[in-house]
Amino acid sequence: MTAPPSFLLNAPASLLGLLDRLPIMLGYWDAAQRNGYANRSYVDWFGAAPEWLRGRHLQDLLGPALYASVLPHVEAALRGDAQQFDRSIVDPQGVPRHSHTHFLPDLVQGQVRGFYAVVEDHTARKALEDAMAREQARARDLAQALEQRDRAEGESAQLRALIAERDRMLAEREDLLRFLAHEVRQPLNNASAALQAATAALAQPGTQQACEPLERAEQVLHHVIGALNNNLAAATVLVTDRRAQHIDTDLQALLDTVLHDLDGAQRQRVRIDHGGCSARTVQLQPGLVRLALCNLLKNALHYSPGHEPVQVRVYDTDEPLSLSFEVIDRGDGLPRAVLDHPFDQGPRPGARSPRLGTGPGLGLYLVHQIVRLHGGSVTVADRKPKGTLVRMTLPQGVAP
Repeated sequence: MTAPPSFLLNAPASLLGLLDRLPIMLGYWDAAQRNGYANRSYVDWFGAAPEWLRGRHLQDLLGPALYASVLPHVEAALRGDAQQFDRSIVDPQGVPRHSHTHFLPDLVQGQVRGFYAVVEDHTARKALEDAMAREQARARDLAQALEQRDRAEGESAQLRALIAERDRMLAEREDLLRFLAHEVRQPLNNASAALQAATAALAQPGTQQACEPLERAEQVLHHVIGALNNNLAAATVLVTDRRAQHIDTDLQALLDTVLHDLDGAQRQRVRIDHGGCSARTVQLQPGLVRLALCNLLKNALHYSPGHEPVQVRVYDTDEPLSLSFEVIDRGDGLPRAVLDHPFDQGPRPGARSPRLGTGPGLGLYLVHQIVRLHGGSVTVADRKPKGTLVRMTLPQGVAP
C-alpha cells in the first residue's frame, strides 16, 4: 500500500476533517505516480471512491488521453520543478469542467518522494468569463449596429437636405422662368405694335414722326435682350455654388462690349475712367462680369435724370491684389427699402419705369451672385447730396 505523505501520518482528525472541507482539491502522488492521499473535493471532482483511489496509478484515474496531456508536468514535478497549468475535462456526468493545477514536488533531504496536486475548480469562473465575453461581443455588435443606424440616419438626413435643396432650386427655376415668360411676352407685343406704327409712319413720306416708333422699338428690343440675359443667367449658371473660372481678359475690350450692350441714346451718357488701373489684362469670367456691369449701368441710367452722365471708375490694388469697378450716378439715390436689402431678389419699390414697367428685380441680385462666384464683394452706398455708388471688387491672381 502506498504510504500517505509524512505530514498526514500523525495528523489529528480535526486537520483531516478541515482538509476534506476545503473547496480546493488536494491530492498526493508518490514517485511511482500512485495516490497516497485525496481530500473530499478531489475524489468528488473525479467521481471516485476514496478506498478505490488509494494506491491507484495516476493513469488509472485520468485515463490514457488526459494522462498523456499531463505526463510532461508530472515528470517535471518528479524532477523537482514546480508546475502550474490550466486544463479542461468532461466529468463522469458529462459536464465540462475547467481547472488550474499546481504540481508541487515533495522534497525530503534533497530527494523527491512525490508531488502534491493542488487543483482549483475554475468552472464557475470560466462560465462567468465566457458569459462576459458573449455579452461584450453582443455589446460590440450592438454598438456597430447603432453606428450603422446613425450613419444611415445621417445619410438619410443628407439625402433629405439634398432633396429639399433640389426642390428649392426647382422652385426658384420655375419662378425665374415665369419671370422670363412675363418679361419677354409683353415687350415683344410692344415691339410688334411699335414696328407696326413705324411701318405705318414710313408709308407717309416726309413725316418726321417715323423716327419715334423706331426708337421705341429699339428700346423695347434692348429691354428684351437684357431680360433674356438676366433670366437665363439666373436660371442656369447662377444656381450653382461653384466658383467662376477666371480667364485672362482684355479689359478695354470688355468695357467696349459693355457699352455696346446699351442702347445708343443711353450709351452717350456713360463716362469711363480707367486711369487708376495699370493692368491691361485682368482675370475674371468675362461673360458674367459683362452681365453684371450692364445691370449696374442700366440701374444707374434709370435712376439718374436723363441729362446727367453716369461715371464708371476702374482701378486695381496690390494689397490685396484686386480689380474694382465703381458705377456712380447723380440721381436722387435708391429708395431706403432698396438700400436696406439691395441684393434681394424681387420687384424694387420706386423702381417703376414709365417706359418699360416694373421689372422682377433681378439686376442687383445677379450682380451679387456673379461677384460671389468670383469670390469678391459688392457694396451699395449713398453719395451725398445726390447719387449712388456701387462698388464691385474682384480678386486677381487667382489660379484658373
